[in-house]
Amino acid sequence: MNPRDLVVTESGELDSTAAEMMIRTVHDALKVREQVHLCLSGDPRLGGLYRRFLAQELPWRRLHLYLAEARTAWSDGTILEGSRIPAPQIHAVDSPAADPEAAARSYAELLPPTFDLVVVALRPDGGVAGLDPGSPAVTDARRKVAPVESSAEAVTVTVTPRVIMAARTVLVTAAGPENAPAVKKALQGPYELVASPAQVARSGVWILDRPASELLDPPELVPPEPAR
Repeated sequence: MNPRDLVVTESGELDSTAAEMMIRTVHDALKVREQVHLCLSGDPRLGGLYRRFLAQELPWRRLHLYLAEARTAWSDGTILEGSRIPAPQIHAVDSPAADPEAAARSYAELLPPTFDLVVVALRPDGGVAGLDPGSPAVTDARRKVAPVESSAEAVTVTVTPRVIMAARTVLVTAAGPENAPAVKKALQGPYELVASPAQVARSGVWILDRPASELLDPPELVPPEPAR
């Protein structure tokens, strides 16, 4: 399984390139659907991308925003600063720290059947959103949202691979040489979802800066995966 699209940029151009992709995806979805549903990770490294996206002129009243994971950066408003999406259309996880199990159940009921776009950032350990290597949530095929004990800062609830894999478009960003081994494993390593949760988005759109892509082999050198 190869990425639907692999874009390598200069380091200073990653956010603008990813923002253009987000905008194009939203416009395409608006052509065929009255309401567009976005699922965004609160990883702080995505802040610059979101600021660029939120600065655009879009029909914000037709957009609904959901959180890929419950995280401090969401609750303090850091990521969504300047958002023009109406508040009722920003769907948050209710009291995740108090009762993660209940929060996961109630949040799952709010999710649409399919997201138009999911945005996540790759971590050096190969995780995305609140999905850590070895986490039970990675192999949870039953639930859409699961409680977690994540190494990612203050994450208590996350969407599961079921949600990410069902999305019409998944965008993954990665920057810096510290992410190069995780990029290599996610895109060209054996399919081992528990060890590399980012493989849940393997067929998505990957936007990397050059240092993050430095370990990738040319596509023609990568043997096709055996049918599973």
